[in-house]
Amino acid sequence: MEEVLAKIWAKMLGIERVGVYDNFFDLGAHSLTATQLVSHLRKVFRVELPLRTLFEMPTISDLSVALIKISGSPEVIEKIAITLKKLEQLSENEVKMMLAKQSFKEGEK
Repeated sequence: MEEVLAKIWAKMLGIERVGVYDNFFDLGAHSLTATQLVSHLRKVFRVELPLRTLFEMPTISDLSVALIKISGSPEVIEKIAITLKKLEQLSENEVKMMLAKQSFKEGEK
């Protein structure tokens, strides 16, 4: 999960690497970036993360603990993180093939 968060932060902040103990705001983030991150994390992890949490827990280490606590289901959060990591490793063609297979299966139902 921390790896996934680090990649999200790095992409959002336009930097190469983020450590688990780096402070989100010390890396150049501001309140608008924080709002965008919270919105993105809500979509990805399907949790209602209060913006205040990011200000109180501005490191990946702390935020991952908060996400697990808020979700009430560490297993679900972990599965989402693992799935995201696997998806990152797929080529564009592999993703298209998977989506086509899924669409075909849904069409059979």
